[in-house]
Amino acid sequence: MFTQTKKINVSRCNGCSDRCLLGACATIMFDNKIEYRPTIDFRGNQKKYLNKKLRLRLARTYEKASVALSHARTASKNCPKYTHAPKQELLPNTYTHCQGCDEHCQLVAAKITEYSQGNMYLPKIGNKTIKIYTNKRGLTKTVPSYTTALKAFVYANKICKLCDNYKWQHVK
Repeated sequence: MFTQTKKINVSRCNGCSDRCLLGACATIMFDNKIEYRPTIDFRGNQKKYLNKKLRLRLARTYEKASVALSHARTASKNCPKYTHAPKQELLPNTYTHCQGCDEHCQLVAAKITEYSQGNMYLPKIGNKTIKIYTNKRGLTKTVPSYTTALKAFVYANKICKLCDNYKWQHVK
């Protein structure tokens, strides 16, 4: 069953059991411009990181929080505790069932009747129709309703990978 209660595949480092929070800290500059530093810490306030040569560096600032968060994710992989997970194989096909765990939840497009303008669809994973979810960056996203079942089905294939139970394994 699709769940995101543990936040395993979003805005947390999965390199070790500490599961450090990845974030972006806003700083107001002298010209009233807001800049963001990537943060890696269970409290979200560590602004230094180890570079590839394992030297402690102060993180640079970025104009967008999303870029800073992306840098935090990249920098977290230089941590000495980080255990590299196996690389995910790119799947050439769209699947009718999630391939991330032993549950193999069915991926479908659920027809919604709340609209009088015609047929509208939302992605459905297992027995749960997905209306909102948390993306990889930790932001809550509202799922758009689709006019075709195929579009909702493709979206279900995309967001099923964000489930807490999804293991980045090779699909046979």
